Formats: sequence, C-alpha cells, structure tokens
Amino acid sequence: ASCSGLPGPTTSPPTVAPIQSPPSFSPTLPPTYTLANAVAAAPVIQCGAVVAGNTLRDGTHYVGNAATEIFHRLTITVASTAVQITTCGSSYDTYLRLWSATTLASGTGSALASNDDSACSSSGLHSTITRTLQPGSYIIQVEGFSASAGAYQLNVSCSTGAPVSAAPVVASTNAPIAAPTVAPVSTAPTNSPVAAPTATPVSAAPTNSPIAAPTTAPVSVAPVVAS
Repeated sequence: ASCSGLPGPTTSPPTVAPIQSPPSFSPTLPPTYTLANAVAAAPVIQCGAVVAGNTLRDGTHYVGNAATEIFHRLTITVASTAVQITTCGSSYDTYLRLWSATTLASGTGSALASNDDSACSSSGLHSTITRTLQPGSYIIQVEGFSASAGAYQLNVSCSTGAPVSAAPVVASTNAPIAAPTVAPVSTAPTNSPVAAPTATPVSAAPTNSPIAAPTTAPVSVAPVVAS
C-alpha cells in the first residue's frame, strides 16, 4: 500500500507453462513362442554334422520330459537313408526324440523314436537313435532325463544306397581235386662203358715169293721142203 492509503499497482503472477504429458510408449513384446513356432525356427543340422548346444542356457520346455529341450531340423532327400543320431560327448544325462516335423508342429501324435541311455560312451547316460528314414523333414529333440539339462553334443551320421551284394556262394560236391599228373623226370643215362671198336687186323704184307720165270716154249722149226 502507498502512503496515501491507496492500493499500489497489482503485479500479475508469472505464467507457468503447462506440464506436457510424456509421449505414449508402446513396448514391442516378443511373440508368443508356441510349439509350432519353435518347430518352424529350429536350426538346421546336416548329415555328418557335430553340433554343440546347452539346454540349460538356451532350452525351453514344450513337450516330453520335464527338462528343457532344443530342436534341430534334419531334412532327408534320398530314399531309405540310414540315420544314426547320438549325444555322445555330452556333459549330462540326455534324452533323444525323433519326430516328423509335421507331427510335432501339430502337437498331436507320437515321436518316431526315442532313447534315454545307450552304450555309446563309458558313462552310459548318453542317447542313440538309429532309424531308416524316407525323404522328408524331421525334428531331433535334445532334452534330458527327468529335469536334467546342460551342455550337449549332437552327432548325426547318414548312409545311403543299397548294400553291396556279396557274390553268391556256389555249393560244391566237395570232390577232391585231382593233383595234376607230373611227368617223371628222366634220370641221367647210366654211364655204361663204351665198348672200344674191334680193330680189324691189318693183313700181313704178302710174302715175297720168287716169281717163277715164265717157261719159254721151244719154237718149232718148220721142215725144209726140197723143191
């Protein structure tokens, strides 16, 4: 107030900027990972491959035992391919299942084969599946016995083609085979003494008999006839 008792000038309050609402934020949530999605995203494994993984660190439980599992996709292109799948070299008690990819993705049906323990290692706690497969897509499920999980080694080997046929065995009469006749070796001729040729006696020189002088016949004298 002023000295005159009149009110002084009124001061307007400062203008306060309105508080803006924070921008709306819609977090992107990861997709719901269903069994079908897990099958579709399964990493591919080839025949002859050796793959390392860890079901404790990277696995998820969808089907099978209580343990977490990891799927691998195996594609077969040749008819009657003999496949052997093992977890030899793993660090825990493994369990293997082999599925048709279509069957597993549908959530119905059963695995084509499964195995808990085999004699592929000294521990006896690793798994082996041996199966002849036709062309198609298959899922190998690596998990553990009960709730076991850990580092695993997955080994896949394949062989194709018809087995090599052995030459037919021809039955024999077991007749003894005659040994070939060996011509006797002629013995060396006996060294018979060679008879010395009989020497023809040399005729003695003729005896020098005295040659008889020829006898001279007397000459007849013709008679003289008188004329």
